[in-house]
Parts: sequence; structure tokens; C-alpha cells
Amino acid sequence: MNFSFQFMFEVFLAALGAVPKTVFLAVVSVAIGIVFGLPVALVRFYRIRVADQAFKWFVTIIKGIPAVLMMLTLYLLLISNLKLKISSEAVTVIALSIMSTTGMSEIFRGALNSIDKSQFDAAYSVGHTTAPTLLRVVLPQIVPVSIPMLCNVCIGMIKAVALGSLIGIVDIMNTAVLKASLNYRYLEAYFAAAIIYWALCILMEQAFKAVERSFNKRIRKARVC
Repeated sequence: MNFSFQFMFEVFLAALGAVPKTVFLAVVSVAIGIVFGLPVALVRFYRIRVADQAFKWFVTIIKGIPAVLMMLTLYLLLISNLKLKISSEAVTVIALSIMSTTGMSEIFRGALNSIDKSQFDAAYSVGHTTAPTLLRVVLPQIVPVSIPMLCNVCIGMIKAVALGSLIGIVDIMNTAVLKASLNYRYLEAYFAAAIIYWALCILMEQAFKAVERSFNKRIRKARVC
């Protein structure tokens, strides 16, 4: 069977329609991961009793579970067993958010450890308590450090959304496969999906690089002043 560029283009156009849903599910998952990942990182960084060990084991356990296993388990638990009336999109977001939370907590914890201890001492010496020190001194410094790794998490989430096809999500990959199932031209469909994923990853990398340059520029200005 000859490679059909025409069919590949047809699949490409069809899969483009699933880009907004794919990006939305990935962005929501990452956003939730940031919201919950930062507190987890702070608890582990300050070694708060009991909670520190609980979060340590939580991160260790979740890191050892493949995303596809997490997604299928939640789907069977929430929909098949508990009979909850929630959509496959919601299950996908829950699963990916759990994975994102562990990833973001490790990123933030590493960024916190990269801050020199003298920064904390200097803030405390001028009368700042823990909360103002975090808001005014620490968090502005860990943001630029975290941006490259945050980009990797976002890219990983976009690709991980494709696993949602196992529970009925019609994303970029699933749209391409459904089109190919009509005439079994899966190779063309895979190439079309790959082009879209490559384009999304490149655009996302460039966007994060622009944000990183902006932060670094502001930091350099602040140091000069």
C-alpha cells in the first residue's frame, strides 16, 4: 500500500480539531499540579512533622505508578465500581493532576533547595516571618529556576492526554486513529498526529523560553538597581 499524503492531510485537518481539548486537559492538569505541588514541596522543605513523611511516601508511591495504570484504575473505581456520573475528561484530569502534583512538588522542592540559606537569614534579620519571606524573597527566585522543568511537565501532560483514548477521550491521537480505522491507513494517521504533537511541543518550548528570558531580564534589572 502506497503512502497517501492526501489522506495524511485529511487526518491532519481532522486531528487539529482535537487540539483545543488536548491542550485544555493538559493545562488544567498542570495548573492543579502547581496548586497542590507547591504546598507539598513546602511541607517537605521545612520538614513539618508527620505531613513530611506522609507526602514523602505519597510522592514515592505515585512516581512508581504508570500514568496509564493510574487512569484506568481511577476509571474503573469511580465509574464502574462507585457508579459516579463523571465524564472521561474528568477522570483524565484527576489522573493527570495526581501525576502532575508529584512532578511539580519535586520541581519546587529542588528549586527551594537551590536558594542559598543566606537569603532566608537576610530576610529573617530584617524582621520578615516565614510567610513574607516566601512571598517576597523565595518564590520570586524559584519561578525562573522552575520554568524549564515546568515546560517539560507541560509537554509530558500534552502527550499523556493521549492515554485518555483508552477511556473514551477523543483527543489528537484518538481522532487520527478513528479516521485511519476507515481504510486501515494507520501509518499516514500516525504521521499526521506526530506533526501536530511536534508543532505543539515546539510552540510550547518557545513560549516558555520567552517567559524565562523575561524573568531573567527582570532579575538582572533588579540586581543592577
